[in-house]
Amino acid sequence: MSSRRGFDSLGVAILILAAICSMLFRFTWLWEFWVAMVLLGVWFFWRFFSHRIDRRAKENEWFLARFRAVSKWFRLQKNRLRDRKTHRYYRCPGCHNVVRVPKGRGTIRITCPICKEVFVRKT
Repeated sequence: MSSRRGFDSLGVAILILAAICSMLFRFTWLWEFWVAMVLLGVWFFWRFFSHRIDRRAKENEWFLARFRAVSKWFRLQKNRLRDRKTHRYYRCPGCHNVVRVPKGRGTIRITCPICKEVFVRKT
């Protein structure tokens, strides 16, 4: 197994998708799920045994960049739901960063911690 990529985050995601397709095939008996499961399995083993470590690393970095963005969005939604009674979330007009401020303070000046832009919002 020397000079091979082995497991990485994209490989794990491919295996999870293949397992989901396998379960869906068992419950629905739709051939599309079986084909997807087989293709995902072939793709996984092709990446797993590939000698092109540089290309597999680039594929994994591409996947991780997209996965982090989706994960960040879900984390923000979870925090908004958790803080819905005590805080408000605003997007900075300058850098579009999300800023959390306490509720019930009236109209306040908010300073973005990233770009230091000041904007006024009602809490």
